Order: sequence, then C-alpha cells, then structure tokens
Amino acid sequence: MVQKELAYDQHSLTTDADNAEDRLNDDQRNAYETILNVVTNKEGKLFFVYGNGGTSKTFVWTTLLSRLRGQGKIVLAVASSGIASLLLPGGRIAHSRFNIPIDLHDESTCNITKQMKVAELVHKADLIIWDEAPMMHRRAFEVVDRTLRDLMQLDDAQATEKIFDGKTVVLGGAFALVERIGTSSQYEGRQSWMSFNNLLISDAATLGPNEKPHTSCCSHGDDQGPIQQQLCHHNRVKVLPRATIRERGPPLSIYNVLSFVISYMQSLSI
Repeated sequence: MVQKELAYDQHSLTTDADNAEDRLNDDQRNAYETILNVVTNKEGKLFFVYGNGGTSKTFVWTTLLSRLRGQGKIVLAVASSGIASLLLPGGRIAHSRFNIPIDLHDESTCNITKQMKVAELVHKADLIIWDEAPMMHRRAFEVVDRTLRDLMQLDDAQATEKIFDGKTVVLGGAFALVERIGTSSQYEGRQSWMSFNNLLISDAATLGPNEKPHTSCCSHGDDQGPIQQQLCHHNRVKVLPRATIRERGPPLSIYNVLSFVISYMQSLSI
C-alpha cells in the first residue's frame, strides 16, 4: 500500500500543481498555503475548510494532492460518499480506507490491527484530506482518532495525547448542504473538535480564458425561476449564498426526496 501511494509521477504532478496554483483565488490560496506550510513543517494541525457549493473546494484538494505527492509525500484522500471520492485523485470512501465499522458507539475502533498494511500506510501519511465531512457522524472521526492513538502508543508513549497521531488532518464541506441531525451539544467539551482551525472559502475559482460561468437549475429564496450565475467584474463566478431545489411548495427535505424515489422504484417493481 505504501509503495502504491509513492508510485505517482512526481514530475507530472509538480507541473499540474504549478499550473493550478496560478488559478487559486485569495480564499483558496490562503487555505492552500496554510495547509501546505503546516504539512511541510510537520506541525500536525487540524483544519476545517468551509465553503458552500460552487467555491471549488475540490480544486484546493487536487492542488494540494498534486503538490505534496509531487514531493514524494503520502496524502490520503477520502470522502464521506462514493461520488465525492471519485472527484479526488486516488480517493477512497472513508469507511473503506479506514475500515470504519457501520455500527458506531463512543468506544468503537476501526477494524485495523498493527500488523495490517493499512496501519503502516496511515501511520506514514503526511496529510489526510476528508471531503464532505458534515455528512458523517462525529463518531466516525473519533473512531479514526482513537484507532490511530491505539496503534501508535507502543512506538510513542505520548501517542494517546496526540489527536490523530499528531497528523495534519483537513476536513472539508458545507453544513448547509446536509440535513441537520442532532445538536451542537454532541460536540461540546470534546478536545478533538475544539482543536480544529477554521478556514473559509467564499469565492469560486477564477475562470480560465476559455471557461464560461455555469447556469444553476435551482431556485433561490422565494424566487420560482432558475437563477443565472453571472460573472463578476473581477472575473469570478458569483456564488449565491443559499440555493435549494424547489417544487411547488416548501423546500424538499431528504426524507421527502427518499420517499418519492422509493415509491417510484416500488411502482416499477414486478
């Protein structure tokens, strides 16, 4: 597993990173350089990169992946969903990469032992990027944290005191895009969550000379028609603060969408 993560074409990735860096806007560059400096200096910090849909967080991830892998570093790119993981070069679903159990409780650990190859891979990782983090219950992150501490305590007596084994971990996503489950009280007083540094991306990626702004098919606020995302005077896409898919009535919840899909699929069954 380690050799596979080190088998990337470093020259090609370095060229990709050089080209991508020129297209980062101010917010993206701030997040990119902050994370890159921490990884380079082996400071082992935790970050949450927040940005609404359309702010090109994935572009920041791919630029980081190209730069660090081009330097021969190991970066584990995971996401909470299969679709999101496909957008990350070398990406995996978090449950698959870390062997996270489906049934989670406060004492759960990942299905990883020190003798497994994945344990060596995770231990040698310089950076972990976890996209679409708000989709996951906080226990999923805590189980990975707990597993890393348990695996490394035989080699490092202070491992149990280091969150995520002292690695740099970057979570990303937008809480506005998922249904709210539970309350903020489940995070209060938990050291791992209090240790995260927040980075905000509010602008979309700068468009290239041959690129055009996208058209949104969503409705916004109380408007019933489609919204056109228009180019601002500084050549960036204007990102609307909130967009919800509407029918005739209130915004559709995840429950309503699933109910519709399940009913439709049942009607097709023989």
